[in-house]
Parts: sequence; C-alpha cells; structure tokens
Amino acid sequence: MNGANSTPQNDEAHLNDPQYWYARGEELASLGQYEQALNCYDKSLNLQPDNIQAWIQYGCILTQLDRYAEALIGFEAALALDPRDETALLFKGVALHQLGDYEQAYLVYDRAEGVERGMLSTQLLHLGHKLLAACGFSKPKAPVAPGERVKR
Repeated sequence: MNGANSTPQNDEAHLNDPQYWYARGEELASLGQYEQALNCYDKSLNLQPDNIQAWIQYGCILTQLDRYAEALIGFEAALALDPRDETALLFKGVALHQLGDYEQAYLVYDRAEGVERGMLSTQLLHLGHKLLAACGFSKPKAPVAPGERVKR
C-alpha cells in the first residue's frame, strides 16, 4: 500500500477489512503520522479485537507519542490474549519504566526474559537501560495520578 495512492475512496472500499486498517496504520506510522496511524489501529481493533499484533502496534504508537499510561492499555489487551507474548511484555516494561514504576517494569522484563520473579540480574537491568536508550527514550515522565484521564 502506498500512502500517495491511498484516498478516502480506497478507505471507504475497505471499511470492514481489519487487515486493511492494520496495514494502513503500519504505513502511516512508518511515515511518522502517528495520530492517523492510531486511528487506523482503532478501526482495525474495532473490527478484529483479538488481533494481538494490532494491540501491540496500538501501544507502540502511544509510546511513540509519550502517552505511556494509554499505551499500557494496548499491551495489557495483547497480554490478555497471550500472556507470554514477549513483545507485549517488553513494551509494557518500557511504558512502566517511562512512567517511573521501575519495580513493576523490571518484573515485567523478568517475565519477558523468562526469569523467575525476584531474580533480576545485573545483565537484565543493563539490557533494559540499553533498550530504552536504543529506542530514544529519555528521562521518565511523571506518572499519571490515579483516576486522572490521559488526553489524546
């Protein structure tokens, strides 16, 4: 799918096709059009709520937009479908880390690596920091207060 060839008419022809909206979301995300990509993932998930990859992409886009509390919704939805999905676990850990919930983040990293709880190694700690740096994440943002709604 080429962004230049995508028109509202093309979108209308695929209104009920979750794979189209997923692919359109990927395309827009690759172009840096994250809000539009998020809308496409929303459409895909409304049509196919059991798509683990769409939930992960939804969370990743929100992470890219520094909307970590909302991103957790996507990762949790993916993990509800597959509690062992390593990608969802890893990015859930990143979101928790960015929210400043380091203890929970490292427990999730442990799960992603298959490490028994409480056995976090120095290597895993460094891996988490390297991952954050490689993804371009800076200092953690202030966490959202309980009950506070995150705005889009």
